[in-house]
Amino acid sequence: VMRTWVLLPAVLWCLTGAYREPDYSYQMAVRFTTKSCIGRYNDVFFRVLKKILDNLMSDLSCHVIEPSYKCHSVEIPEHGLIYELFIAFQVNPFAPGWKGACNGSVDCEDTTNHNILQARDRIEEFFRSQAYIFYHNFNKTLPAMHFVDHSLQVVRLDSCRPGFGKNEGLHSNCASCCVVCSPATFSPDVNVTCQTCVSVLTYGAKSCPQTSNKNQQY
Repeated sequence: VMRTWVLLPAVLWCLTGAYREPDYSYQMAVRFTTKSCIGRYNDVFFRVLKKILDNLMSDLSCHVIEPSYKCHSVEIPEHGLIYELFIAFQVNPFAPGWKGACNGSVDCEDTTNHNILQARDRIEEFFRSQAYIFYHNFNKTLPAMHFVDHSLQVVRLDSCRPGFGKNEGLHSNCASCCVVCSPATFSPDVNVTCQTCVSVLTYGAKSCPQTSNKNQQY
């Protein structure tokens, strides 16, 4: 009987929407060779690559955000000094018009997370195809700018909707879940933590009625 009473609050929290999956996005990094770090062709290539990636996932309401690149000289044994573009970007499931895929649902993280996983798979396949081209043309003249095999790095980033946050200490039964912020806490953005605010009296607060130096993350 005691075990039933212990489990009941957790069940009620799930049924009332206190737990939800985090929103996924992906931070990616990749490298391409280039003939020089000087000249505008690196900028042109960077813009074209971003457009290609956006087109790959436009039907999924996903897009590339925060793209950036740096050019560095790299010493490669038996090849001497070469130049490489170190490209970084984030794949985000909230492209303009993304709510149209929710079919009227207010919380559609299942849909957006499904779409972002598909977008990730398409991008990984795109870069795998670039590696295939590299090996397929190994004995032929390669272009000055080509994909560096095995350079793709993919890291999942989690975020919580406003009013939700993660707390592994309090909710170890679902450490990866976004949990509704408790009274005396709030979350105004897509961070993964709830901040303290003693004037909050309800669950799921998205703002703090008063600003205090005592407010802090838990």
